[in-house]
Amino acid sequence: LLKKKDDTDVPSDDELQAMIDTIEEEGIIDEDESELISNSIEFKQTSAYEIMTPRVKIEAIPKETNLRNFFAKGKSFSHSRIPVYEKDYDHIVGYLHIKTVYRALLNGASLSIDELMLPLLAIPRTMEISSVLALMKRSHRHFALVKDEFGGNEGILTLEDILEELVGEMYDESEESVEFLRKGAKRNVYFVKGSMNIADFFSFFHLDEEKLGEDYSTISGWINDRLGRFAKQGEEFSYGKIDVKVVEATPYTVEEAKITYHPRRTKIEEE
Repeated sequence: LLKKKDDTDVPSDDELQAMIDTIEEEGIIDEDESELISNSIEFKQTSAYEIMTPRVKIEAIPKETNLRNFFAKGKSFSHSRIPVYEKDYDHIVGYLHIKTVYRALLNGASLSIDELMLPLLAIPRTMEISSVLALMKRSHRHFALVKDEFGGNEGILTLEDILEELVGEMYDESEESVEFLRKGAKRNVYFVKGSMNIADFFSFFHLDEEKLGEDYSTISGWINDRLGRFAKQGEEFSYGKIDVKVVEATPYTVEEAKITYHPRRTKIEEE
């Protein structure tokens, strides 16, 4: 049995993970069960900024939008919850639950954003998602604004985002599933989306996660950090057992990178 928290015999997270790997290899649990337990171990260590939707990818609607005119023009929403802002994204004041909006539209009820809008939480970027989940449960709010150290809006986080971190990817029927990593035609060659979580990337390629910084949470941010500037298409470098080449880039972000994995390489260190 595990001893009390202050006892040195309590296994570390790494030791627990090794136990899980062992019992999976012995066939006591299957791969899905192993992944769920592993996610549970990592869950308490994950911060809001690591799994949020960053500000540049937020889809929001101005508070003054006339929803009847919006739908009359044949427009629709691509997500189940949409932030509402005044003036700009630094002034997000609430969010719309799209099912509620559609229900009001079908029933001929009021489509006033003021009446349909729901309140949201504001949380610091470093808040652990286990604490965010508890806060959401207490407040009955499933949508949070992630604030940076200066009080600006850095991103958004939903209850669904947190649950996905624990049990795996979920998506609405109206959403397209995003494939962050795909195998190339040649052996040990992969293509990754710049928006892929950096911790997942390091884990997949067996890189040392202790060398990750806290200034980025995606492949794109990591590549820019390694280069010391915004990456450009065609730029490349080596790190540990991988070679990285920027395949597609915007002026500020990496959209896709080519990764060549060298499992036997030992010379290039992870700096």
